[in-house]
Order: sequence, then C-alpha cells, then structure tokens
Amino acid sequence: MYKLKDGSEVSEAAIDAAFREGKAVIVHVRREGGCGARLLLDGEHFDTRGKCCHALDETWTSRPKTLKEALDAAYYNPNPFCKV
Repeated sequence: MYKLKDGSEVSEAAIDAAFREGKAVIVHVRREGGCGARLLLDGEHFDTRGKCCHALDETWTSRPKTLKEALDAAYYNPNPFCKV
C-alpha cells in the first residue's frame, strides 16, 4: 500500500506515471520522527530551510532519482508487526 503526504492512498502505477512525467516530489521533513520523507505527485517544489524560527519546522523537496526511491517514500505498512 502506498500513501502520499496528504494521506491519500495511491497505486504503484500512479507513482510510476508521476515519476516518468517528473511530477513525483519527495518532501523531506525533520519534525516527523527525525528526518522523514514523504511523497507528493503534484510536481511542486519548495524549500523553507533557513527561513523558519526552528530547524525542526524546515521542509524541502527533491526529485527522486529512481522509481524505487519514490516508492520507498510513499510505502505504508498498516500493520508494523507484519513485515512485508
């Protein structure tokens, strides 16, 4: 199962299509359990590093280098006790 940063579920085919079109964007967030990464498929980039009062509020985006990197950022396991 794959989930985007906004919580919506998405298929591997949708992620693959967005990756091929250059619209897959990894959002890096420090606050979410250390340095976390989530996926968006809108192609919008932003960078708040150095613009926030606290470093934990900073977020920035990057383009995934591989499809696997995009899939890893969106992977969601609803049962953490069950290894897939």
